[in-house]
Amino acid sequence: MNNLKRHKFSDLYDISSGISSKKEQAGHGAPFLSFSTVFNNHFIPEELNEKMDTSEEEQEKYSIKAGDIFLTRTSETLDELGMSSVAVKDYPQATYSGFLKRLRPKQSDVTYHKYLAFYLRGYLFRKSMNYKAVMTLRASLNEKIFSYLDLLLPEYSQQKKIGDFLYHIEEKIELNKKINKELESMAKLIYDYWFIQFDFPDENGKPYKSTGGKMAYNKELKRKIPNGWKVQSLGDLCDLYQPKTISEKDLIVNGEFPVFGANGIVGYYNKYNHEDSVVAVTCRGNTCGNILRTLPKAWITGNAMVVNSKRSEISTEFIFQMLHWIGIEKSITGSAQPQITRSNLAMLKCLVPDDKTLKKFNEFIKPQIKKRLENENEISFLTKLRDWLLPMLINGQISVKESENELAIAAEPDTEYKPTNKPTNVDFYRRTVLAAEIVWQLHQQPTLGHVKLQKIIYLAKQTSSMMLPTNFLKQAAGPYDPQMARSIDKQLKKNKWFEFQKDEFLKYKPLEKAGEHKADFNKYFHEEKENIQFFIDTFKKAKTDKVEIIATLYACWKELTEKGKTVTDDVLIEQFYNWSEKKAKFKQERLLKAINWMRDEGVCPVS
Repeated sequence: MNNLKRHKFSDLYDISSGISSKKEQAGHGAPFLSFSTVFNNHFIPEELNEKMDTSEEEQEKYSIKAGDIFLTRTSETLDELGMSSVAVKDYPQATYSGFLKRLRPKQSDVTYHKYLAFYLRGYLFRKSMNYKAVMTLRASLNEKIFSYLDLLLPEYSQQKKIGDFLYHIEEKIELNKKINKELESMAKLIYDYWFIQFDFPDENGKPYKSTGGKMAYNKELKRKIPNGWKVQSLGDLCDLYQPKTISEKDLIVNGEFPVFGANGIVGYYNKYNHEDSVVAVTCRGNTCGNILRTLPKAWITGNAMVVNSKRSEISTEFIFQMLHWIGIEKSITGSAQPQITRSNLAMLKCLVPDDKTLKKFNEFIKPQIKKRLENENEISFLTKLRDWLLPMLINGQISVKESENELAIAAEPDTEYKPTNKPTNVDFYRRTVLAAEIVWQLHQQPTLGHVKLQKIIYLAKQTSSMMLPTNFLKQAAGPYDPQMARSIDKQLKKNKWFEFQKDEFLKYKPLEKAGEHKADFNKYFHEEKENIQFFIDTFKKAKTDKVEIIATLYACWKELTEKGKTVTDDVLIEQFYNWSEKKAKFKQERLLKAINWMRDEGVCPVS
């Protein structure tokens, strides 16, 4: 558990309000930090694209420097209040909005700005912020509120470790977003060139319209269009529907599938209602008319209208691009509460190319779609991982070192040991039963934790014919399946067998039904019981690093064997050290001793 110290917010920061600008100042001049930029970013972007005409005096008074924290100070709802964004560099000449509060640190060694960026967006602080906020006609923060707000912070050195680690994840997320933004620009440019300017490649690969392709006047669009193309309503072209809505309370923090609402991903859930990526249009609220592409296997709420092609030739990408050109805004009704109805959306006119051109477009754009989806999936994974790790890092329930193991699932996607068949619920339950047996026998040993449990499962599976749904990754601490670790913790608690408690001396606390897994263990693992018991007995009192060495050596040995290489002690040790730079801490003599033990006990892959 981190040694947390309580601080008054107002003791650590000088608090100032932003510039009260006039309408004529906006849109030109020096860089400007707006409410929306702060609201949408943990960290202030590298460049501020919005501008404000300000004087040197104003730029000095409302400056933005590295370490500054900005909070949204007023909004129509509490949910948009007190959202933070942190500056990691100075922004010369820049100023910030009057709808923001600037918090400038008074000391340099008490708070670390990158840590605070995540802490202030954490659930507990947000809850405290909302509780202290003033709600009249609008929600607002005043400077007096900060004298009531406490910060519970670990030592500065620990803040720095956690902050830098989480910032590394954030950088990876932002890099993927940047790449996808460029891919979006390319896709938009291609669509414009092909379907707006009509310079798609003809039979000879030349631009159709520019090289004299035949055109015909269309009365509905009041313009010429390529021969063979036609105009259809969106309702004739696509199925339009609003899926079933789930409430915010139904969302699951560590849910498996993303939930798409009015603002993109709004949370996670353990079910999905759409197998494939689809296009959806926000149909309620201030974001009404926004066009979204969802991820595969996602839950889409009723706040969005799904636009699904009725024809295989018309791809999701074509629909997404087309919707940006057909005037979605014309279908929006309602002033107090903007909305889009199915009937209004269905009436919009669409220009539909011939099938041959559509197929060409789909093939041409396919590599970009594949890359963008890969990035989107990684963004989703990293965001979930960041949000899952954040409270545990802050509370000291998990260390930065353990968190680095979790991050490797995205960093090393090609090192997976994938199951060959799709697992069923029974397979997942069998896995939990195996974990329960190991924990049942070892829960009074202080060395039992996630890593040791995983290594025993790994070795028991690899040295027998056991079929288990696992996805062991090549991580710093050896073969490790982070998703399985989270699932097992959850299922052990759900079955009332054990509860994992990271900050306790004994990590697994027996619950009221501890031991009741036994009948199922005997049923599912009667053939592998002897092998499983061997590893439980062998590593009962062993330190975690001993189990790590054996499991990693086994994985290296297996990899060499599968590649048809001769496995000598020198080759195996070299492979071990190449696994991760962090393996250098283990001396060669210790590895040789482990290899000899593995040979003597037959704990080695069969060639």
